[in-house]
Amino acid sequence: MKWRIEELNAEVTRKKYEEEVDRQLTNNREINNIEIEWNKIKRGLIDSAGKTLGGSDRERRKEWIDDECKNAIKEKTNARLKWIRARQE
Repeated sequence: MKWRIEELNAEVTRKKYEEEVDRQLTNNREINNIEIEWNKIKRGLIDSAGKTLGGSDRERRKEWIDDECKNAIKEKTNARLKWIRARQE
């Protein structure tokens, strides 16, 4: 998820985000271990951002290596191996 952090420039949104983070972090203040505490903080920040900033799903990357590229790589590898073998003879 990519957060729309530019929304934090608005005072109202920033204040709302701060309040939401405070609310999230004051819930379950029971101290367990560091991993559990970190996960609580992380989850609180993510939930707060989702509620106040919103976001957009990132566009999936397009596969840049296609069959043509794979074939070219194979040809290059085979040519290199052939060259190495020729030098050894």
